Amino acid sequence: MKKKIRPLTGGEIAYLANKEKIPEENRSLYYNIMAQGPCEILVLSKFSGVHDAKTLLNGAAPHGRRRLN
Repeated sequence: MKKKIRPLTGGEIAYLANKEKIPEENRSLYYNIMAQGPCEILVLSKFSGVHDAKTLLNGAAPHGRRRLN
């Protein structure tokens, strides 16, 4: 897993807004929040990397602690 920290471009913010299904009335707020500063970008190299990244970022909620090897 690699990580980069940088500001998002307008196109990237629009892509994320579409993926997250942000309603039109909240789009300008979403754009302003996402463009305010740098974001952390995780580059995953395996298929189950999204699950592993969510576990690392959120802990094991709501199921208690899990061990990652």
